[in-house]
Amino acid sequence: MDNLSDFVDSLQELMLEKGVKPIEIHNATKISLSVIYDWFKKKRIPNLNSLIAVSNYFECSIDYLCGRTEHNFFRKSNNLSTFSKRFRLLIEKKKVTRRKLSAEVNLSMGCIQRFLADTGKPLFYSLIRLADYFECSIDYLVGLSDYI
Repeated sequence: MDNLSDFVDSLQELMLEKGVKPIEIHNATKISLSVIYDWFKKKRIPNLNSLIAVSNYFECSIDYLCGRTEHNFFRKSNNLSTFSKRFRLLIEKKKVTRRKLSAEVNLSMGCIQRFLADTGKPLFYSLIRLADYFECSIDYLVGLSDYI
């Protein structure tokens, strides 16, 4: 199954468990109802801000939402970070050049530069590829958790 389908399945499961409807997610997160319904139709992919908002609302990890783990467990960091800082740290830890990262993760050098300069955020599938490449959770990558 692809990650977008996993996201939709996880979201529907969480909604069922908590007994909430899309309007309640909208009211709590300010994500447009049309965007939420487009997720269910797989016409739109959630952006990073939406993933974080939904994760916070349901108190679950982004990795769970994206189908990367079966465990609906999340421990928020005591020292929240940013995607840009964590991205830079992971590049340094892995000792990878930007060019090699670009080739191996299939991201443009421009994207990588924007991520490092904190002027851009990765899209849904880029987040997943980066987390896979760095062998870490999405939550760690975006600075929400200290657990790799």
